[in-house]
Formats: sequence, structure tokens, C-alpha cells
Amino acid sequence: MAKYTYRKYMGDDLYSWAVFKDGRPVCTGESRQQAKYIKERLEREEKKSNKQIEWGPDGIPFEN
Repeated sequence: MAKYTYRKYMGDDLYSWAVFKDGRPVCTGESRQQAKYIKERLEREEKKSNKQIEWGPDGIPFEN
């Protein structure tokens, strides 16, 4: 299972939070609350489906 984290990324404003999968950003430009929610959702969905969730270039998640 992949490791998801969220932290500040590329800036110091309200929307400089990002979600990382195994150290690589998968979703950027979020508020802290949004990043936390996305991280928890990705972990829950991956655990539920036992598949890895990837983010497309348009910001929409898809399963591999």
C-alpha cells in the first residue's frame, strides 16, 4: 500500500498544501483541510479497493 502524506508545498499562502504519494505530489494547491480530506479519502479508497489510486492531469482520480 502506498504511503500518503500532506504538507506545505511551493508557497506560504492558504492554498499551498499538497497531498503526496510515496514522496511525490499528486494533488497541489489545496487548503490544509482539503489536503487532509483528500489524503484520508485516497487511503480509504485504496484500502477498500486494494488498488492504487492515481491522479490524472485534469485532477480527477482514477484506478490503476
